[in-house]
Amino acid sequence: MLLDTIHSRQDLLDIPEDQLGTLCGEIRQFLVQNVSRTGGHLASNLGIVETTVAIHRVFDTSRDRLVFDVGHQCYVHKMLTGRMDRFDTLRQQGGLSGFPKPCESVHDAFIAGHASNAVSVALGMARARTMAGEDYHVLALMGDGALTGGLSYEGFNNAGASREPMIVLLNDNGMSITPNVGAISRYLAQARLRPKYLDLKLWYRQTTAKSAFGRRLYALTHKVKEHMRRSILGTTLFENLGFTYLGPVDGHDISRIEMLLKTAVALHEPVLIHLITKKGRGYAPAEKTPQEFHGVGKFDPETGLRAAVSSPSFSDVFGQELCRMAASDKTVCAITAAMQHGTGLDQFASEFSSRFFDVGIAEGHAVCMAAGLAKQGMKPVTAIYSTFLQRAYDMLLHDVALQQLHVVLAVDRCGVVGEDGEIWAQCTDPYTNETFLTKELDATPILDQFVYEHPDFSLNGAKAIFSLTGYQGILGYRTQDDRDIAADSPDRPAFDAYRASEIEAVKPVIARLKETGWTFGSHTWGHIRLDTKSLQTVINDTERWADEVGSLVGPTQILFYPHGGRPDGDDWHQTGERFKYLQSQGFRIFASVGVNSFSYIKPDISAVICDRLHPDGTTLRHSRSRYLQFYNAEDIMDTQVRPDLGVDW
Repeated sequence: MLLDTIHSRQDLLDIPEDQLGTLCGEIRQFLVQNVSRTGGHLASNLGIVETTVAIHRVFDTSRDRLVFDVGHQCYVHKMLTGRMDRFDTLRQQGGLSGFPKPCESVHDAFIAGHASNAVSVALGMARARTMAGEDYHVLALMGDGALTGGLSYEGFNNAGASREPMIVLLNDNGMSITPNVGAISRYLAQARLRPKYLDLKLWYRQTTAKSAFGRRLYALTHKVKEHMRRSILGTTLFENLGFTYLGPVDGHDISRIEMLLKTAVALHEPVLIHLITKKGRGYAPAEKTPQEFHGVGKFDPETGLRAAVSSPSFSDVFGQELCRMAASDKTVCAITAAMQHGTGLDQFASEFSSRFFDVGIAEGHAVCMAAGLAKQGMKPVTAIYSTFLQRAYDMLLHDVALQQLHVVLAVDRCGVVGEDGEIWAQCTDPYTNETFLTKELDATPILDQFVYEHPDFSLNGAKAIFSLTGYQGILGYRTQDDRDIAADSPDRPAFDAYRASEIEAVKPVIARLKETGWTFGSHTWGHIRLDTKSLQTVINDTERWADEVGSLVGPTQILFYPHGGRPDGDDWHQTGERFKYLQSQGFRIFASVGVNSFSYIKPDISAVICDRLHPDGTTLRHSRSRYLQFYNAEDIMDTQVRPDLGVDW
């Protein structure tokens, strides 16, 4: 299979154009087979296959930034960036996330679990690129549903005015955006996408840009052309917002998409490419009922049939009860934000269509509209997922609570939604505005017991060999560093024996922690020295770590680096030869505990670690809001029953 030969972007580029259709078919087959076993977002990913392949053939997403909106359409992207072998763990604890996740891969530019933010994020990245004087491309791949959220238009408005070079790809699989009418307008719209026309356009722009007279000539002819085009075709919303509009074009035509992407790069301005795709393409059950395969549980890939549900869900019962109440009270109405099926409102929408309002991905608007309904005597029931209701806090306070209005909030999916990860399973403390993930640190009693059982081990030895990240069950492990004691020192034999006893002592606790679901990573302190100028030293240290620590904890892709020490010294972009070497060894998570490096570490850093007994923990705690989760040792251990180890908390 062609799919089995893809291990890098170059492998994708090496596939002849006439075989790309075969590759896309294999990708769809892979998606159906794997999602049928794990569940996930299927229909949207089946519809974006060719577009994703084209993007990866034109851009290098390890450097170029690709922002998804929403991120559930990222499966093909993950397949093409080295994660195909992990799809059997999709949406499982410790497995592959169903959304983009920077800690998984350098190819994931931004977490994207909520809609309508991609243009704003992409503009920020483009402006950062310009400010830093760097050279990379920024793309936003957004579904048409994201356009139902007002934030999209805020982003478009500012991005168009900025003139920052960036590309927005609009994946339109059902929403009419530019209803041009008539045969002439259709012909002219297609003519604008022909390669010869685009080549001529670019040549003319580049030629006239060489002199002041040429630039004036271009400005004049451009105004005349735009006036004639708008007289015949009219204008699109995006053009009025400052974007060059290319489309609509078949989103399943790889060669055409590649050509438009290259043209968009050459234009060096805000460009929107309008792609027409078919949701669920290539899998008959998903093409027939794409809404049923948007977010799907396990199913039979041959028939598309899902396992029968033995009992109704809470959402089902809620919908049934609301229908019963609406039948006897004509003031009861229901509002949802693009989640009719998920919130159990299908029956209500069918039986009371005049009192049902799906506002699209616009939670703030939903709550505001509910306030208006309530103010005029209606009884609005607003059903929104818990994670999305966070987008309407201002409206809840200002428009509902302040006026004491009778608005019923049916908050769905409260608590842990494990399969979708932390972006859909979090709660925010309204007093401190701190976000906490729902991860129980069941390692704490195990590690505390270990300390009690080995009171003779040094602070820099066994009492500090484990580092808690508080991030999805990852522990760092290191052994005592032996490089500060010379090989011919008279103290060396005793030290080696002591160090060997530490390693033997941790074997059972490592086994016990792994049984409880913890994953181990490489703690570089004492092993892989990143503050050296020698690539060979990093190579030697990595091999030494694999022998001494890797043999104990097993294979890992996780690398922790402490004290602000970064691969390649001050290269905080992590692009140098040492970082590339570590990537080639499979490491994918890089973290820091260094206070002084807070302003320099990667913006998409995955986690912060702190030694259990490291005094920096207290200092770092003041900056915890920058990260998903951070634990000070004092937060996770009972210091009243713990031995006094002389550590200043």
